[in-house]
Amino acid sequence: MDFRLLIFGFDENLHHPDEKPVTTLINPWLEVLTDETEDGWEGVSQSAVFAVWCRAIHIRYRDTLEDGTERIREARGFHARVFQHEFDNLSDVLHRQRIQDMTQFGFIEALFPDWPLAALEADA
Repeated sequence: MDFRLLIFGFDENLHHPDEKPVTTLINPWLEVLTDETEDGWEGVSQSAVFAVWCRAIHIRYRDTLEDGTERIREARGFHARVFQHEFDNLSDVLHRQRIQDMTQFGFIEALFPDWPLAALEADA
C-alpha cells in the first residue's frame, strides 16, 4: 500500500495565533485557486537557511482521514504558505527551485544579524 504522509502546524505560534493546530494529512493533494501570489520569507529548519519564495495566496487541499473519509479544505495566507512549503518537501521539490532572487537567499545570521535567532545559529 503506497501512501504519503504530511504533518504541519503549530501547537502555538505567537506570530500567527489564529492558524491551524498540528494537522496530519494522508495522501494530500493540492489545487491552486488563484493566479494571485505573494512573496514571503521561508526557512529551511535543517540548515538555518532563509529565502523569499513566491506562493499562491489561495489554495484547496484534499486528504484522506484514517477511517478512509475524504477531507477537503481551503486555505489562504499563511496557512496556504505553510501547506505549500510542506507539500513541496513531500513532493521532492527543492527549495532552491523556488528562489527567484538569489540576493534574498542565505543563512539567517547573514540575512538578519540583529534577529535573536541569528545569534543562536552563529554560536552553533
